[in-house]
Amino acid sequence: MLLKICMIEACREEDAGSIGAWYVVHHAGVAGYPVDILRQTKKGYDIEMISVHHCTDFERLARMPKRAKVRIVGGHPMQNNPRPAIPFADVICVGEGETWIKRALPLLGGGTVEDLRHLPGTIICKDWQNGDPIPEPN
Repeated sequence: MLLKICMIEACREEDAGSIGAWYVVHHAGVAGYPVDILRQTKKGYDIEMISVHHCTDFERLARMPKRAKVRIVGGHPMQNNPRPAIPFADVICVGEGETWIKRALPLLGGGTVEDLRHLPGTIICKDWQNGDPIPEPN
C-alpha cells in the first residue's frame, strides 16, 4: 500500500521553503515515498510531517489541527529541546531528518509508531515522560 504523505512547514509564510524540509521530502521520494508539500493541513493523509524551523514556531504547531493518522515533527529546534512539541506529535525526529525518514517510512508502512521505537533519534511521544533522556541524534 502506498502511503499518502505530506510535509507542512510550521513557520511564517515568508520563512517557508527551508532547505532542511526540502531534503527530507527529497530523500523520502528517492526511497519511493512521494510527499506532497502543503502550506496548510488537508485531510486524507496517512502521515503528516511537520517541520518546525524556529522555537517561535512551537505556538504555530500547537494550533495546527492534526489531519493524518500519524504526525511526525522534526526540525532544528528538536535537536536542542523537543519537549514543547511532544504534546502535538505522535513521533519526534531528533537529528538529521533526511537520514531518519528513509528508515522510518518503511517501518510505518506496515505498522504503528511503536515500530519506530528502536530507530535512533526517535521519541515516541505517548511514551515519553518528563525527565526521560532525549534520544541521541542519528
